[in-house]
Amino acid sequence: MKQHILINATCILFLFACWNGIVSGIDTELFFKNIRDKYEKVNSYSCTMEIYEKLGEKTEERTLRFYFKKPDLIRAEVTKGRDSGGVAIFKNNYV
Repeated sequence: MKQHILINATCILFLFACWNGIVSGIDTELFFKNIRDKYEKVNSYSCTMEIYEKLGEKTEERTLRFYFKKPDLIRAEVTKGRDSGGVAIFKNNYV
């Protein structure tokens, strides 16, 4: 699960970088340097993730609240759906 959270964090930072216009007209090396520079300035963030899953006729909706704080603290709370009220905390590669 931690890998998925890190992938989500990377996607959020990538979208943030694109949204702020650092992509337009620059080379790839500079683009990723800009992303790293932006990431270095972020000490913590939180986001709400709404998940919709479908397998055949079965559907499931969940809402999770993620919190991240450098260097390696992640908290995930299930606020809606299956396992609502559940909390997982990841620190130093341990749950």
